[in-house]
Amino acid sequence: MNSRYVKGTKWAISSVATCAAALSFMIVTNATQADVSTDQNTQANVQTTQVQPASTTQNTSESSAQKAAITETTTTTSTSTTKSAVNSANVAKTQASTQPVATANDNVPSGGTVEDDYPDVSNNVLGAAAYFHIFSNDATLNAHTNGNLAVKNLDGKVNFGTNVHEELLDQEISYIQNITSIANSSFVSAGPTRSNKVIFGENVDINTDNPNRVNVDGTDIDHLTAGETYQDKNGQVYIDFEKEFAKLKNKSTELANTSTVNQTVTNSDFDDMNNRVIDVSDYVVNENNHIIINLDPEVLNSNTPLIIKGVSSSEDGPTVIFNVDTAGSSNYNVNSPIKIQYDDGSDRDSKETEYFGDNHLLWNFMDSTASDKLYTGTINVEAPFQGSVLAPGATINVDQNLDGNIIADKVNVNAETHRWDLQDDTDFDGEEEEEYETPDISLPNVELPNIEEPEDPDPEEPETPGTEDPDPEEPNTETPGTETPGTEDPDPEEPNTETPGTETPGTEDPDPEEPNTETPGTETPGTEDPDPEEPNTETPGTEQPDVEIPGEPDTDSSNEGDGNIDLITDPSDEKDGQATDQTPSTDVNLNNNTTDKQATLPQTGAEHSLMLTAVGLVLAAGLAFVYRRRRE
Repeated sequence: MNSRYVKGTKWAISSVATCAAALSFMIVTNATQADVSTDQNTQANVQTTQVQPASTTQNTSESSAQKAAITETTTTTSTSTTKSAVNSANVAKTQASTQPVATANDNVPSGGTVEDDYPDVSNNVLGAAAYFHIFSNDATLNAHTNGNLAVKNLDGKVNFGTNVHEELLDQEISYIQNITSIANSSFVSAGPTRSNKVIFGENVDINTDNPNRVNVDGTDIDHLTAGETYQDKNGQVYIDFEKEFAKLKNKSTELANTSTVNQTVTNSDFDDMNNRVIDVSDYVVNENNHIIINLDPEVLNSNTPLIIKGVSSSEDGPTVIFNVDTAGSSNYNVNSPIKIQYDDGSDRDSKETEYFGDNHLLWNFMDSTASDKLYTGTINVEAPFQGSVLAPGATINVDQNLDGNIIADKVNVNAETHRWDLQDDTDFDGEEEEEYETPDISLPNVELPNIEEPEDPDPEEPETPGTEDPDPEEPNTETPGTETPGTEDPDPEEPNTETPGTETPGTEDPDPEEPNTETPGTETPGTEDPDPEEPNTETPGTEQPDVEIPGEPDTDSSNEGDGNIDLITDPSDEKDGQATDQTPSTDVNLNNNTTDKQATLPQTGAEHSLMLTAVGLVLAAGLAFVYRRRRE
């Protein structure tokens, strides 16, 4: 046998074996990677499966504790050990039974949130609290309360609700999260122009079997129908009291720390202690439409009337805010009756009303000795009082009539109170609303040619042929007297120096920004300016501009000696050492290219293996071809 033939055969076989081994290694590696990916997905699924509901975990803990107690009892003879295990099981069972049980009635609709009913809560200095007569964590009603409530815990020994007199209130909303007691005469029946909405907490027992007289925690409510009754559902609360009180405390501190040019009022500022008057029209209104006045503790401690004069009678008038300093007193007594005189000369007395547009008076009780200026003591209202009260960290005992909002941690009503909502149009969070500009929508990276329509020549002053006034901004290089009649430039902003009818097609100046120094009629055919983006100074109607469509690549590969190097910058457009405007290129879509490349990548291990197999077949075919050639 020919030795050359033998060597060639061995070389071909060894090459085939080497390629086969390499191909097998790549296939095995690809399969291993696919298995690893599958294992990772399996581990993720196992972790997801391990998550269990809280109730299931609780029951499991209880059962485990009981089983542990039984096992320890049967396997241990020690009496003390057995008692310990049983006690552990009982503790686990007791903890499980003390969890709150939701008793929401499926027939009662969800009450939603306060923002659903009052979308503009952030526009008032008191936020959501501005829409409720009493806003507190705990409220005890011992006297008639003429207004609506938003309370976390209610001990209602008497009725409450805004009486209908003037039919000015479109809707009255009350929210009671938990009930200790409630009077059956609570709420006020809806009128011809007013509807009611009452929301109870999820743990309040509600029975609507009698649609005209809803039973709440065992008490039949005379003035509440099933259609007016709502309830918290699935953990969602109508008002998050913890969140709202955090905002109110911050607001109280913010108002107490607000700098003001108005001086602090003390009793020494009054000439007559029996006729104490604060004329708010003499004070400065700040950028928030607020008049902020600081009061010395002795001002409201005094038992003579305090007249607030000059309060705006308009609904959008400035809000007068008094920062009442309690100076660290654990019990602060309000002994001064408050009287109001409006800027129109009218007076206001304490009364029931449904009109709230004239309430622009807020009393912020603060403590100058506290680091956060927040008062946490007790306020005792011992005289008729008008104006909304903000004391989110304090307890308020209302022992005399009070008109306004009452906002405190705890409210005890011992005298008649009247709803009178504070009117204020400032941002509750202290932030101005952002003004959004209308977006500038334009074609990206496209410069359109400025094509101006020709103007009619002035019929009153016909021009003599050849006497047109050249544009002083661009020199006229024509030889006087060489123009043909009727060749006026239709574009008054840029004179046309060509003689109509004498132009040879395709001889336009490639750079229209430079003045045309050619003699009319001397143009050479085939020298048209290829750049359609520059203004065309030819006679209108003689040539159509060629406008590129953005996003399509330029397929014209012939330069024809036009000097265009690329679409971004044309060095030939420089004039007097300054480059002309550059036109950005729009021929490349990077996002589309990236997406196409990603779409062509193999997405699974099977596709990768198929590609490797194809490569192996190509290699084998190549080796066979080489082997055959060597044999020949």
